[in-house]
Amino acid sequence: MSYAHLTLEERSKIEILYQEGYKINRIAQLIGRHRSTIYRELKRCPANQYQAQDTQEVANQRARHKGRKPKHTTKLLEDIQDKLERTWLPEQIVGRDYQGKLSFKSIYNWIYQDILKVPLTVLRHKGKSREP
Repeated sequence: MSYAHLTLEERSKIEILYQEGYKINRIAQLIGRHRSTIYRELKRCPANQYQAQDTQEVANQRARHKGRKPKHTTKLLEDIQDKLERTWLPEQIVGRDYQGKLSFKSIYNWIYQDILKVPLTVLRHKGKSREP
């Protein structure tokens, strides 16, 4: 099921029409949204205090915080980076210190995504080479 979030323009229209006393069903018809969308949008704010700009800022803040939280912490990254610079393999790091808590594939992904700042020459090369 796909849907589109309300834009600031649509929220501004809702604010103006609601303050002018339009019924929610009519507002929904005018901006081309379902009435339950308008009801939910107005329900998020205190009675008769709907402000489009404030609501948009709250929506943007929620959007920034969505998704999974990263598994890595600053301390964890420093520890892993130190061991990689001492020519440890990601498999060795996980097997020695982080068994069951972390995957060696995560370490490789962090290296390739530049979360860990180590040159690829630190890694021992097995099998096919991978371009940075």
